[in-house]
Amino acid sequence: MRLRPRLHLLLLVLGAGLAPLAWTESCASQEPDSLTAPPGGPEIEAPQEEVVPSGISPRGAFIRSAILPGWGHARVGAQVRGAFYFAAEATSALMIYKTNTRIDRTRRKLALRESVVTARFEAAGATEEEIEAALEEDAEIEDLRSLEETRTGQREDWIALGLFLMLIGGVDGYVSAHLADFPTAVVIEPNTNGGMEIGLSLPVGF
Repeated sequence: MRLRPRLHLLLLVLGAGLAPLAWTESCASQEPDSLTAPPGGPEIEAPQEEVVPSGISPRGAFIRSAILPGWGHARVGAQVRGAFYFAAEATSALMIYKTNTRIDRTRRKLALRESVVTARFEAAGATEEEIEAALEEDAEIEDLRSLEETRTGQREDWIALGLFLMLIGGVDGYVSAHLADFPTAVVIEPNTNGGMEIGLSLPVGF
């Protein structure tokens, strides 16, 4: 399948987003669990990866959110954002399925029309060149080929959107895990003008 420039670019972005995670995993696998002091000195434990109170690390939240939309968010208590990514990626997957169905239907119609035109010209004793020319000049075949190309492009757009949402969901899960223990309170309340006010409170000690 020939990739459109938009899909190709998003695949590169996805690879670039996952590369730091893979590099971190590689470095972690090569580092020792502890640092040994000179002979006679105490053994110094190496710093471990940050784990939020929910028991999941930011890297774990990234992987979970990329595998199953909303999984990492749910583990760190960000259920609303998790539900958003789940709904968005589910919609993207549904549209990919529906577009695939439409492409198959269009291709069946195209194959049927081509077979009808070919059979008619073969019965008239036309040569292969004449049959090919007739297929190219047939208005219905031209419309069906154009429709197939359009719907194939739509499918690639939905695939690109799904990959983009997967990457963004993973990054958002990573950030949510980092902020899971941040003591922040968000208040939403109506104001006197009939609108809504959003307040952010941060406890500060002196």
